[in-house]
Amino acid sequence: MAGGCGGGAAGPAGERADANQIHSRLVFQGPTAPFLVALEKGYYKAEGLDVTMDPGQGSAGAVQRVATGAYQIGFADVNATIEYNAKNPGKEVLCVFMAYDFAPFVSTH
Repeated sequence: MAGGCGGGAAGPAGERADANQIHSRLVFQGPTAPFLVALEKGYYKAEGLDVTMDPGQGSAGAVQRVATGAYQIGFADVNATIEYNAKNPGKEVLCVFMAYDFAPFVSTH
């Protein structure tokens, strides 16, 4: 899973999105907990960041919102990012980090 994706596109009105706006791939669940805890404990604010987090409806939507500039950061599955980048040459979305090296719901035993 891609932990954070970032894009360089402008929003619909040609304006940049709030640099501190995060879009989650799904409703808030366990994988988004670190981001929510940091928000609740004021870690972002302590670093001078005014962060808002919005729940999503899937990884493809999170990638699309970052690609259009509606959000600066998204939490999405790497597969959705790879698919978007393959279908949109020249408009690639950058993956910043990987949260998992395999899906957390997959048993390794």
